[in-house]
Amino acid sequence: MPSRRSRLSALAIAALLCAPGLHARSYDSSDPYSRQRSDNERGEFRYDDSKDVPWQEDAAGRVQVPPPPDDGALAELRLDNLPRPFTAYLDTNALSVSPSDGVVRYWLVVRSGSSSTVSYEGMNCRSREYKVYGFADPREPNGVRPVREPKWQPLGFNRRSDYRWELADSYLCIGVDAKKPKDVIGTIRGYYQRANPFSEYRDNARPW
Repeated sequence: MPSRRSRLSALAIAALLCAPGLHARSYDSSDPYSRQRSDNERGEFRYDDSKDVPWQEDAAGRVQVPPPPDDGALAELRLDNLPRPFTAYLDTNALSVSPSDGVVRYWLVVRSGSSSTVSYEGMNCRSREYKVYGFADPREPNGVRPVREPKWQPLGFNRRSDYRWELADSYLCIGVDAKKPKDVIGTIRGYYQRANPFSEYRDNARPW
């Protein structure tokens, strides 16, 4: 007749064998790495996007256009994709980045001889889109002619023929983030700033 100690040992061994963690794992023959996967890697991954907050522009898109730029605040840009004999300038005093929507806004001046186009724009580095809010017009009372219904427009897909793409990549954006105004000015002055190569993985809001 087995002793009490031997009976308790047998019960303990049986309890260990019946523990959930010691059961043989289910094997998925269609997955070549099934045996190497941990328990939390098995089954279907589900993500609850009900709490995701969609991106929204400041004040539902009603952005106040600042006064037109003065020539003393204009900094020349080197844009290879801008057709000749045009030259582009950026108003360094009006540069701003909104902390709520991450859009960098600026006055852009494109000149050719005595003619020029002065537009107040916004660049969304995440979605690779830009928006024109208004134009400088001396015939208007405040010197600004706002766009009635400004809309976001995608940057061109051909980098070699779209100077705004070059404006975004060379001056305004670092990865999918907008540069701070001081960093934009530093870039214009020739200071080198290394882009973050992993920014698109940190924020996957880019459309591709």
